[in-house]
Parts: sequence; structure tokens; C-alpha cells
Amino acid sequence: MSSTGVFGRRCAGAVLAGGLALAFHHPASAEPNALFKALEGIWRGNGTIKAGPDKPEEPMRCRIEQELAGANSLKQSIKCASTSVRLFGSGKLRYDPATGIYSGTFEASGDSGKSTMTGRGTARSLNMTVTHTGYKKISNSSGTLSIRILGPARHVVTLFGKQPGSGRLTQVYRVVYTR
Repeated sequence: MSSTGVFGRRCAGAVLAGGLALAFHHPASAEPNALFKALEGIWRGNGTIKAGPDKPEEPMRCRIEQELAGANSLKQSIKCASTSVRLFGSGKLRYDPATGIYSGTFEASGDSGKSTMTGRGTARSLNMTVTHTGYKKISNSSGTLSIRILGPARHVVTLFGKQPGSGRLTQVYRVVYTR
């Protein structure tokens, strides 16, 4: 992955969560999680990315392939690109019906770091905390991720990352996904 500054660790979490389009609280059942079943397939997204604190916003395109990996789990393969950033990776999302908590991990190709996220959803949105650790090519940090439903086959993912020093949250990534 080629990126600058704090972008890579923020984008990793955002891209993984890009697949979380229709966040609902689901009861336990033997049937696949309705959210994950709805997300199975291929999504494409367009939006903007800010590759570093002193960098301008630039257009970003993403593609995510998702498949069920059990009743409450979803595997993901992700590719995103902008003028200055290329991101490839894989992740897995899980839902715990006993607690109503969504969680996930993401690993970017070409680096040994991992992004983890946890959060809760409603019928129209999902909010998660994202933490990045162990990366060699990018710095480690945390942030927040927001997903809003815009329609039956469309959602928006926005990632806010903490700025080094101030800890202030600023928007890093915003992509609208469609199927």
C-alpha cells in the first residue's frame, strides 16, 4: 500500500466498514444474519479521501466483495484507489446476537498491521470505534466510523481520524457505495 501520513490506518477501517450498509439489531437464529445476507455480493463506491493532514481531498474509488462465512459472519475483500493511495486488503465482520455488538478486523496487503472495530447499529445507521495497531508503513491511531443508509442499495461511509498532537477528529474518508 502506498500512502502518506495517517491516511492508511484510517482508510483501512473505513473500507472494511464500507460493506456495513444496513445495520440492524438481529435476534439470534440459525438463519444467516439479515444484514450480512443483504450485503453479500459486490459493492462499488465513489467518494473522497484526504491522504494526510496537509493534503487536499482527492477522488477515491472502491470495490468490495463480500460473502457469508456462517450465520453471523461476513468475509470481505477490498480494493480502493485514488491518485496517491492504493489499498488492498481483507477483513471479517461479526455480529454477536447476545450483545447486539458488531465487530471486525481488517488487514492491509503488504503490511503487518491490523485494524479492529466495534460498535452498535440501528435500523438506519452504524457507529464504530476503530483502532489501528502494529502497522510498519503507517502510524497507529484511532478514530470513528459512521455508516448511514441512503436507500435499499446505497449507503455512505464516513471515517473521522484523530489528528496527531491535538487528538482532534477530522474527516478523512467519505464514500457512497452502490450495488
